[in-house]
Amino acid sequence: MLPPVTPAPSPPPPPTIRWTHSPFRSSPSSAPSSPPHTLLHPTTSPSIRPEPDKHVLLSWLSSPGRRALPPPRRALLLTGVGAQTHEIIVDLTSKRLVSDRILYSHGYPILTIEEQIPANNLALKYGPLVAAMKGRNLKIEEVFLHTD
Repeated sequence: MLPPVTPAPSPPPPPTIRWTHSPFRSSPSSAPSSPPHTLLHPTTSPSIRPEPDKHVLLSWLSSPGRRALPPPRRALLLTGVGAQTHEIIVDLTSKRLVSDRILYSHGYPILTIEEQIPANNLALKYGPLVAAMKGRNLKIEEVFLHTD
């Protein structure tokens, strides 16, 4: 009889995805008086951008003693204000508004609550995601997708 196979331990996640929910909580309040004044519109959709660049992060991680400041952490907020979609970038370290631009393209659609639930359920049935989860010995039913 063969000994049972135990999966190899998973490597720790990279530092860019070890964030807690605190960036999400602090993002909209970081610039409450910044235009537009209705940042907390019901269609606000916060997400963390894949920043800083990988080369900057690797350079910081390899610096001796890490005396340098860590790379900035930023949040991207997509919000509907009136009939416009704003792309707002907030620096979570300094709690300052980095940019607020109006999007004129058809990209970055903001989903309503009624659209978000089926979209999340559809993502959990997406073949490449299911395969990636299995490849990491993770259970797809334990995945939590969040859109705000």
